[in-house]
Amino acid sequence: MKRSNLFFIFSLFFSLFLIFFSPFFFIFFSLLFFIFFALQFFIFFFHFIFFFVRGV
Repeated sequence: MKRSNLFFIFSLFFSLFLIFFSPFFFIFFSLLFFIFFALQFFIFFFHFIFFFVRGV
């Protein structure tokens, strides 16, 4: 009885933790992916401009 009650409290706490902290983790990972793709895009864009200017 005590173990099941403890498990219930733990599951409730874990679900509350997921509910409260999943938006922050989602925002954090989306910002990381956005920064990564923006860096890739800017590197490609600057390489394209550099080769285009060098070709002309």
